[in-house]
Amino acid sequence: MPVLQKLHNLRSLYLNDRSYIGSSMVCSKGGFPQLLVLKMPFLFNLEELILEEQALQKLVELEI
Repeated sequence: MPVLQKLHNLRSLYLNDRSYIGSSMVCSKGGFPQLLVLKMPFLFNLEELILEEQALQKLVELEI
């Protein structure tokens, strides 16, 4: 996530099963500045999503 959230032109992100195996995910301050869609429907190990200030500011669709 630290690398992905710095991709300034990323507008859509789909995380499927086994693409993220941690139990906690952090979107840092100012992360994903242009992201509109974030989908992660099959991350069964994910227990916590932490959004810091000014992260995902343009997000219009979220699927967990």
